[in-house]
Amino acid sequence: MTDQPMFGPAPSKWGGDSLSLLFEKAHQNAFFIFDNRQEVFNLFREIHEIFLAVIEQELKKGYEFPQLFLSRTHAAYLAAVRLAISGQQPESNMCLRGSLENSLYAFFVHAEDAEGKLFLNKSSDEESRKKFIRQMRPSNILEALKKECPKIASFAKKLYDFTIDCGAHPNPLGVLAGIIIQKEEIGESIVTPYFNDDPQVFDLCLLNCYQTGVCALDIIKLVYPEAFSVSGVTDRLNQIRGRY
Repeated sequence: MTDQPMFGPAPSKWGGDSLSLLFEKAHQNAFFIFDNRQEVFNLFREIHEIFLAVIEQELKKGYEFPQLFLSRTHAAYLAAVRLAISGQQPESNMCLRGSLENSLYAFFVHAEDAEGKLFLNKSSDEESRKKFIRQMRPSNILEALKKECPKIASFAKKLYDFTIDCGAHPNPLGVLAGIIIQKEEIGESIVTPYFNDDPQVFDLCLLNCYQTGVCALDIIKLVYPEAFSVSGVTDRLNQIRGRY
């Protein structure tokens, strides 16, 4: 893998096979959002940069176990945005759910499992596995979050359920998103496109990415308030609220 961005021509054979052709379609959809929905793209960029600022501040403190979930929250969020702007809305919701769950895990382990014993020992024996499942299921963490901040917990629960409805689990809204019914001589056929260009579905997914990113940052702020107090991070987060 390389860290160097490639702004020049694609490899000569790129797009000449079924897989790279599919990936090129994803790139072109992302380029379309960048060119035509700059205000939305800039919101995603702001959320990304806030994550980077918080992670940078936390790394200065040295290693702490909950930091692992901070990075995974950010990484899953970036994956969700990449899928969303490519037109892969149901798949984006899988990653949005993962981002929310990682932020919830960060909240839980910071308060209850700072050394990671419960989390890291999950597979050591059956009793540890049951204890992990019992204590770290999302519904239980959301209840704990509710005691800390009911407003954030309520919004997180709505977003979490919405991601599941829209594709994080196989549910009608996700499975049926963008299907095309074609009439043929022998009857009707159903086509499920990998890239959805339905404007309403597209916009709903972009909105969900924005809201989930802000919500995940709100949860992370409860874990690392000091990191948000420096360099105007809290102000930056407040400035993007309600802009979609």
